[in-house]
Amino acid sequence: MRILLIIFGLLTSSLVQDVTSKTKKLVDKNFEDFQLSQWYSYATNIITKGFTKFTLDLDQAFERTKPFNVENIIFSPASLTSTLTSLLLFTNVTTFLEITKILGLDSGLDINHNSEVVHRIVGLLLEDYKKEQADQGVPVYDSSTAIFIENGWPFPGRFTPVIEDIYGSLVKNVDFFVNDTATQKMIENWIREKMMDKILSVPLEPISWRHRIRIATVAHFHGLLRDTFFAETLKNKTFNVDDSELVSVEMMVQFVSGRLYQDSQLGFEMIEMPFRTKSFHEKPEVFMYVAMAHADGRTGLKNLKRRLTPEIIDKSIANMTNRDLGVMMPKMTNIAYSLSPKQALIDMGLKSLFFVDFLRLLTKYNSHDPTTSQPTNNIPDDAAAKVEEEYVRFLKSQNLTKFNIDKLRLTDTSFDIDDFVHVTKLVIPSEAKNINNLNSNRSPYTFRVDKPYLMFIRHNVTKSILFWASVNNPNQLDNKMIDSVVK
Repeated sequence: MRILLIIFGLLTSSLVQDVTSKTKKLVDKNFEDFQLSQWYSYATNIITKGFTKFTLDLDQAFERTKPFNVENIIFSPASLTSTLTSLLLFTNVTTFLEITKILGLDSGLDINHNSEVVHRIVGLLLEDYKKEQADQGVPVYDSSTAIFIENGWPFPGRFTPVIEDIYGSLVKNVDFFVNDTATQKMIENWIREKMMDKILSVPLEPISWRHRIRIATVAHFHGLLRDTFFAETLKNKTFNVDDSELVSVEMMVQFVSGRLYQDSQLGFEMIEMPFRTKSFHEKPEVFMYVAMAHADGRTGLKNLKRRLTPEIIDKSIANMTNRDLGVMMPKMTNIAYSLSPKQALIDMGLKSLFFVDFLRLLTKYNSHDPTTSQPTNNIPDDAAAKVEEEYVRFLKSQNLTKFNIDKLRLTDTSFDIDDFVHVTKLVIPSEAKNINNLNSNRSPYTFRVDKPYLMFIRHNVTKSILFWASVNNPNQLDNKMIDSVVK
């Protein structure tokens, strides 16, 4: 069977097309005009709302599937949503429908016939997150995705230039079967490079004979809050994990001109803290939010998360009030964390991305001649329910095609992932200020985080969540990955 797969892969590689060579300047100008239209905002709002719901759903799936001894859930929604969206390029009908459903892209966008528009919008969102990287002192978010594929494994290489151009992802052929040790080391080095070589270990499953495709995603955020935490911390403070479980933690302290939201009906309160911008007069775009349930313990936080929706998050942020805040929360200035999303995604319904019917594949490889096959697009029309008719008519009247994705998409392709690695790093530096040198005239509202809490970082211009942390036990925040010398 392995020989058949290698032969098929070699034949398939002959179909690879550099679709970017067909790009026309006229198309780019048309897309620029599209960005100025109401329909661009319409599509972007659907995408970001779907991605927020995916974040909440994935958090719940992690709660159901994470190992018993794992207390915290930390991931980058922006990284995972862009990676999953990019996989729509390679997947078959079943997987395409599963991904669009869990990402909330299955209605309102006519994605079955206009997926290229969605790909390009998500690519532009990534550029928005990263646009300030060269500016010192402002928030920096960066994410990278690599798809490592066994040599000879059937793969629609025609879309490799597209995923590299739109998403900046790496697609690389490797040898899992023969040079497993060297391949493992190469993947580890790629992750270390993206994490700036500041981690002690790389969380990879050992390579086995069955490995064919491994995806690695790395997300990194570095930002100074407008009002930073004091470098001096408070030691040995009590944190109530549960009524019967108290732990001693190191607390950060901060006095900030921020915003506060309190909701007695839903039973939680949340604060907002802006990150610094290039100049004092520039309006912040990236904010950190910390939310606590009124109820204590793990159950209190879990019940709060179950009640959250994209609409509630938007409403809570919109109805915040300006307050002077005295914030005391567990130290989390430097975190590196890994939690594979594979089982959680399967729990959400994305099963076909990871499971494969080998008998069906063998039959297909023996009867299918890749040199004469034509790309197909057999996704049923009824999967695009509730599409806004005017939006569809508008798209039909425009020439927004740059890569011809929807005509070239191979919908009979099986894209079977064996391992999905997701590593995140968060750096929020403190400053050398003395806690004792405080202005005693200030009477801030005290926001003391001494029980399980939720923290997320959001790019408010696009309503995109860059970083998500559900914390039950702060003493497990770094996942034993981070190098203690990182500052």
